Amino acid sequence: MGIGFTFFGWGIALAITSVWVAPLLLRWMPRSTALLITLPLLALDLIAAAIVVDSAAALVVCIIVGGLFLGIMNTVLTESVMEATTLPRSVASSAYSAVRFLGGAAAPPIAALLWHAYGAPIPYLFAAGSVLLAGITVLVGRRFLGRIDGHDADAGEEAAAILVGDAA
Repeated sequence: MGIGFTFFGWGIALAITSVWVAPLLLRWMPRSTALLITLPLLALDLIAAAIVVDSAAALVVCIIVGGLFLGIMNTVLTESVMEATTLPRSVASSAYSAVRFLGGAAAPPIAALLWHAYGAPIPYLFAAGSVLLAGITVLVGRRFLGRIDGHDADAGEEAAAILVGDAA
C-alpha cells in the first residue's frame, strides 16, 4: 500500500503540473527558459533524495516533489518536440515516445547496478548528474532552440491564416 500511495501522490503531482502549472508557466516564459528553471530544481530534488535515502518518509516527499517537476518537464518537452521538427506530428510524437520509453526501460537496471555496486544514494546522484547535464546542454545549445521558443498561434490566428491563404 505504501508504494501505491507514494506513486499515487507522484501521479497527482505530475498531473497537476502537466495540465495546469506548465501551461501557465509557458504563458510567461519561453520553453527553453522553463527547461532551464525546472531541470536544476529536479536535480536538487534528486540530490535531496540521495541525502535522505535512509528515511522512507523523506524519500516519499522527494518522490512526490519530483512528480511536480516532471509534470512541468513532460508538458514542456512534449510541446518542444512537436515544435522542433517539420516532420508530421505523428512521426515526431512516436520518435519522442521511443526515446522516453528506452530511457524508462534502461533506468531501473542501471539504478539497480549502481545501488548494488556503490550504495543507495548513488542512483539518485547519477540521475541528478544526468539532469544537470541536460540543463547544461539546453543552456549551451539555446541559440539552436529558437524554433521551440516560437510563438504558438491560437485557433483564431490559425483560422485567419487559412482564410488569407485561401483568398490568395
